[in-house]
Amino acid sequence: VGNPPADAVTAFCVSEARGPHPRYIETRLLHTDQGPVITGQKMWGTMAPAADVLYIAASIGQEEGQNQLRMVAVNTNQSTIEQIPLPPERQAGDVPICDLNFQATAVREVLAEDAYSHYIKPFRLIEDVFSTVAMQIVLYRAGDQTRLTQTAREDLLALIIQGKAVAESDMASPGAILILTSYLRSSQR
Repeated sequence: VGNPPADAVTAFCVSEARGPHPRYIETRLLHTDQGPVITGQKMWGTMAPAADVLYIAASIGQEEGQNQLRMVAVNTNQSTIEQIPLPPERQAGDVPICDLNFQATAVREVLAEDAYSHYIKPFRLIEDVFSTVAMQIVLYRAGDQTRLTQTAREDLLALIIQGKAVAESDMASPGAILILTSYLRSSQR
């Protein structure tokens, strides 16, 4: 995504108070005399406290009843960004997470493509596949302690291999979507 410095830590921030769905994105991208800025709030900024650059989903307005979104990059060293620590019940172990407020925060880069189709949807699919594979690896490794049958362990191993193949696909073509859907359905079972 975008052009951050090679050694930059980045965070991908989409979710807002009502969730990550495109219609719920209220953070606004505005064009001012000083350049583009964003104003709004993000929830659950995973890795945001450690990031050098944040990629933020922002609305540029409505078109034909649809919220039009762009991904924008902002440098985190701005006083217009407020990081709000999460209470313990919203923490995720040792992964740094915070909520974020932006008040006319200068934008480093505006990515021209539609944020939903080019960034958010692919990210969500990749996240679903990777988190599913991670859980399958944990279950496979715990097989000895939990007395999983050899057949169940083979099925888990096959799903892990399928997950790798799905992650390497474009996850966009009709065939890839069918394989992804089948993989996730099999994983639920």
